[in-house]
Amino acid sequence: MKKIIIGVLTLSLCFVVLGVTQVRGEETDIKKEIAAIEAMLESIQAEIKGKTEGVETVKTIEGVPSGFTFTRNMGIGARGADVKHLQIVLNSDADTRLTQTGPGSPGNETEYFGPITQGAVRKFQSKYSSEILAPIGLTSPTGFVGVQTRAKLNTILSKGAPTKEDPGSSLAEVVKALEEINKAIKDLRERVDAIDKPATGEEGVLSVELRSDIIDEEVPANGKAQVALFRIKAEDSDIDIRRVDLYFNHSGTHSVTATEFRRYVANVALYTEDKKLQDITLSTSNPGRDDKYIRFSNIDLKVSEGEYKDLIVEITGTGRDETKVLEIGFTDSMAIRGIDEAGISQYAGGSAIRRTFTFTGEEIGALEVRRDADNLREGVAMVSEKNRTQVELLRFTVTAKHSDVEINDLTFFIEEENTSLALSQILQNAMLYKGSERVKTASVNSSDGETVFAGMSIEIPKGKTETFVLKADVLRTKISDQGASLRAVLNKGDNEKTGYDINDNDVGIDRDVNGYKQHLYVIAPEIVLTNTDIERVEITKGSDDRAAGEIEFKIKAVGGDIYFEKKEDVKNANEGAVDIEGFDLSFASFTSKARSKTNPLGLTGDYYYVLAGNERDVEIGLESINASERNRFEVSALRWIVKDENGDAMEFEWKGFFVEDLKTGRVSLYW
Repeated sequence: MKKIIIGVLTLSLCFVVLGVTQVRGEETDIKKEIAAIEAMLESIQAEIKGKTEGVETVKTIEGVPSGFTFTRNMGIGARGADVKHLQIVLNSDADTRLTQTGPGSPGNETEYFGPITQGAVRKFQSKYSSEILAPIGLTSPTGFVGVQTRAKLNTILSKGAPTKEDPGSSLAEVVKALEEINKAIKDLRERVDAIDKPATGEEGVLSVELRSDIIDEEVPANGKAQVALFRIKAEDSDIDIRRVDLYFNHSGTHSVTATEFRRYVANVALYTEDKKLQDITLSTSNPGRDDKYIRFSNIDLKVSEGEYKDLIVEITGTGRDETKVLEIGFTDSMAIRGIDEAGISQYAGGSAIRRTFTFTGEEIGALEVRRDADNLREGVAMVSEKNRTQVELLRFTVTAKHSDVEINDLTFFIEEENTSLALSQILQNAMLYKGSERVKTASVNSSDGETVFAGMSIEIPKGKTETFVLKADVLRTKISDQGASLRAVLNKGDNEKTGYDINDNDVGIDRDVNGYKQHLYVIAPEIVLTNTDIERVEITKGSDDRAAGEIEFKIKAVGGDIYFEKKEDVKNANEGAVDIEGFDLSFASFTSKARSKTNPLGLTGDYYYVLAGNERDVEIGLESINASERNRFEVSALRWIVKDENGDAMEFEWKGFFVEDLKTGRVSLYW
């Protein structure tokens, strides 16, 4: 090691001497000096290679309990301590490491088997393909931990993980220094070649302008984006562009330091005409040439006389979780260097040639949940006294924001309202559908209605919206027990860890979503408004007028025969705005077509009936007496009678939203 360090010091000294020589103008000796330095560089690099290649050792895997072995198969969606131990083993080898930073990285292993873990398993299977894939006839890795993969993992646990020996920080610094010297030598050789080139052509003019083709772009964390386009023009001569210095802003509104912009920028690449010229990987621990800019040398971009080339800058973002506005451009007037046909260096740049872009940071995936426009409003769900019935309780949409998201678990609560039945007497299971495809069936907790759909592994790509439907598996219902209501709720607080994004971050839903009550009936009327009418009726001059009106609707019997008590026309004597609320009736003036000739239920009085599946017209005539001001008529309750499972008469009633359409307009009565 001492020998290598001395060699690098000698090489550095040679380079300093060479630089002085060049400044003094003694160009004739420069090539000889370069050749000697390159020979020394090759010798040192060969010695380093011999000390760093092929040296492997075995290290104990910390974090995995002594005697632990993998006993089960694992794939996407798996959870548990053994998943974390799997990630630890994979991270113990640089060739199979999950990721460098964030969840799943060394020291940040999780108990969830996601896409990142799957990718690391594939690398592991490829590395040991002769032991894992070949014996079972596979040529490509699967990412699934099966028998062969578990066997190799357990072998590593028993023997230790192979790893390359760390050559030491001092050697790493030597390698770093050699790389810098090598770049400097190439740049110097380029300059010598330019000096030797005979001046046979015209002297050119080099210029650069900022184009608006690419403007105000966003660079996502761990993603790429083109952030600027600069047009380079050559006049009076062909010009060969050799060097480009890209500056990042260090003053003003978007001020950053040399280390700071490297926190957000992992790589900078130069393109022209869809061809990559060169790229440079950055690091906060190695700012490189100068804290103001990064340099692209020896790019060899030819710009013909009178023509131009568009230089495109592409930025790769780091994984940092922060948003930052940055500027990039040519703040130095000599930022771009080229050689014209006369062998003269031409420069271009300028403080005004800058472009702003935004590093958006690593955004954790999110699930935007909304009640679907086609979600059922509060209403009646017809169920059976003989068979189970699937009843839709909630229809909602889920949109993946910022990242692909994998949904694993969803927790609902199903509420019921019925004084005579427990929830377990109404339903036991619920089903979740994605579109028309059933995803999962889950049991409903009889005490609180909690329903958990776990281990679903539903993948939703970034920006995509999926529609889900929750249905309840309603048990056989007695006629005498009908009328119970069910409602489904999806609470944000119960779904904070619904799934994972591409970086294995926990993802939850963004709000509560509630379904509407669905009332369960075996036999019930289906009503449809036909017409309503109200008008002023003049009695005599000088006295109060009356309001007369009618409400017409249709009734269809669903699930069985329905009976209604016959009533006479209603005359309301209340003053002011009037309705039928408080009157003990369902409706009046039932059309004669529905009148019953027999009375199968043995009911006292006069009744009408509608047979199962049939539809009848209903007319209600109403009139106010001595009323003034505004008048309106409306049906506030609808009562019907059915025969229960024992043959007895059962009376039921609808109010509120069930009959809210059965009302007239308003009329004012004034003399």
